[in-house]
Amino acid sequence: MGPLTPILGAVAPAVAAALCAFALTAGAKCGTRPGLAHGVIALATGIGVAVGVVLILGAATLQPRQTTDWIGYIAVLLPVIACIETMLFGQRSSRIVLRGAVTVAFVAFLLLPPIRNSWPWYSSVAWVAAIAALIVVMWELHDSSARRDNSALPAAILLIALTGGSIVMVLGGSAKLAQLAGAVVSAFGGIAALTWLNPRRFPVAGAIAVAWPASTFIWLLGHIYSEAPLVPLCLVLAASSASVAQRMQWLRQRAAWQRFFVCALASSVLAAAAVLLAYRSYESSDYGY
Repeated sequence: MGPLTPILGAVAPAVAAALCAFALTAGAKCGTRPGLAHGVIALATGIGVAVGVVLILGAATLQPRQTTDWIGYIAVLLPVIACIETMLFGQRSSRIVLRGAVTVAFVAFLLLPPIRNSWPWYSSVAWVAAIAALIVVMWELHDSSARRDNSALPAAILLIALTGGSIVMVLGGSAKLAQLAGAVVSAFGGIAALTWLNPRRFPVAGAIAVAWPASTFIWLLGHIYSEAPLVPLCLVLAASSASVAQRMQWLRQRAAWQRFFVCALASSVLAAAAVLLAYRSYESSDYGY
């Protein structure tokens, strides 16, 4: 790993995702075809994440030797799933079923070592089902919010939360997972910037279809295999849900900038609390980098 690799790993995913989004949406009339735009943006985000994964893990990514090496393949599969659900599953219930099945499969695969070696079968089933259900419920929350309000708000809220999650990974004892989380944040940030410029052409819901599950899988790996603290990760999940506040009656009557400010502030406070708790946990531990 060269001295510039961390910088490239942080910047390249955003550049790759943005360039791919521009290229793939050019002349495709994505502004008038929301379903096509959703799949295209998911694909661009997945390419951005994959670029970051290759830069971080190197050529060994193509021949995975440990669980974390599979994140690159998952990042490539997620946009394919997003395209399939866009083309074949128009109903919301059908999309949720597809996402649930895929998430259960991915979670079970990522947890395969403890499932094989130490967990009894009933604990394995319970944990896989509970974790997958949480991921899918939150996924649907972010997706529906982005589809309903395709603006800067859902993009900003999730960007704040994902950034907080990547910092928690840094403090959780795994440099590799922290860099992978950073690659996801970078790719999502590249698309978020385009969403703020042209939300119809670059719908953030497409990027969420990749960034959200990929990030939660990385956080799961961090907690199970690197002992990343659970409470900060729960606060990160709460930070990602701050956009729900805009549905409150007293806030719905406010101006758009006021809703944005309140939700962004709530997300920032929760993310900052997560980072602070993770730092205190790291400081009191006997290990580190």
